[in-house]
Amino acid sequence: PKAASTVLSNFAFFFFFAALKRAYTKSGRAMGTGSGLLLASFAGALNMCATLPAETVTTRLQAGGRETRETVVSCVRNIRAEQGLKG
Repeated sequence: PKAASTVLSNFAFFFFFAALKRAYTKSGRAMGTGSGLLLASFAGALNMCATLPAETVTTRLQAGGRETRETVVSCVRNIRAEQGLKG
């Protein structure tokens, strides 16, 4: 699960960064170092909002160890039951 979560997170970051960069340069502005860092920061924030639930499930599955034999679906259900949708 960790490898899939990492791939998802990296994909989401680059997707958000590319979309923000496209919108920024489409407005006729040149992309400099400062604007690139700012857009990367926004992309990182969007990435965390989109992928943090998957990271939480991955961490819970890894922390549970082999003796729990919890599935991804049961882990999501347990998190929802314990903490609600907002976590």
